[in-house]
Amino acid sequence: MAEYLISVDDPIILGVQIEDGNPSVFPRAYVKNENGVAVAGSPFNLYHQSNGWYTFIDGINLVFPSGIEQMRVTYVIFENGGYTIESEYYLRDVDIYRDSVGSISAPDFTEINEKLEMILNSIASASSAVEIEGTVVTDEVEGIVQDEDVVGLVDEQDILGRIDDEETTITGIADDDDEIVGIVVEDGGL
Repeated sequence: MAEYLISVDDPIILGVQIEDGNPSVFPRAYVKNENGVAVAGSPFNLYHQSNGWYTFIDGINLVFPSGIEQMRVTYVIFENGGYTIESEYYLRDVDIYRDSVGSISAPDFTEINEKLEMILNSIASASSAVEIEGTVVTDEVEGIVQDEDVVGLVDEQDILGRIDDEETTITGIADDDDEIVGIVVEDGGL
């Protein structure tokens, strides 16, 4: 699978490489928009050029249309010119073409934050867990848990480190005051 960032009216190149160079198969390109609707003319028959490279050469240029964010091209290899027997040897391949303008957006970390909260909550409820407190000092975690020193690294406010016995893992979140609140899980339970 390959993904391409392109602009409206840029050409979509329909082509597939047969790895072993076989010039005697019959590939087709099925082109659909982001809603799964086939574009006019799809499927497109691909023709052998050289060394197993097949392209669409009917003189029609397929271009990326306006008003959509992506196009999906699925290449299916057939054993016969009637396009009725799909190859069991050659796997399908997919190219995704995305609008280079429409695809740029701010990332949504909601799902990641929810999973992190769920993990922290499950760790907090574990019977072998004990709370830790400490302070962030120059991107390092320093704190005390049951008379053992805690040392780790801060990565984008998430804390992951090890207690000196290397069997107990700590995890937590540094708040705005660089105070660490987290959980120690015995026996390396993360």
